[in-house]
Amino acid sequence: MDMLRSVDLAIVVAGGSGIAVAFPIIWSLLYDRYWSADIQRKVCLVWIVRSREHLQWLPAERIDELEELGLEVVIPKPSSEAGRADIPTLVTDLVDRLGGDKKVGVTVSGPGGMDREVRNTCAGLVREGRDVNVQVEKFEW
Repeated sequence: MDMLRSVDLAIVVAGGSGIAVAFPIIWSLLYDRYWSADIQRKVCLVWIVRSREHLQWLPAERIDELEELGLEVVIPKPSSEAGRADIPTLVTDLVDRLGGDKKVGVTVSGPGGMDREVRNTCAGLVREGRDVNVQVEKFEW
């Protein structure tokens, strides 16, 4: 949380049930901003699900409430319909569009392969001179 609270753009990437980790992080970041007008941080959620039914894990009302607080939500088509999401493009596009030359923090919670893709994408952005930090929240055995 310290890393995400210290950036201008916070991107939280969740893979499937990783939303259980992502949701309280996002909630906390948005309510920080709600209670302090000094905080200008932009918060984004990228949620990758395998099937549409998985979207029910987080009620639409909660997502709507978070969007009202300023959350930008990106939910690609489920992987069962469209194949694996293009994580590098999703993350890079958010950093390019919203991060500019600002400080960016990325937290990812999902399957190991997705975690690696996010970490590698962020490393590539750093090699390009971008101010990007990444944190992996591991939840597998």
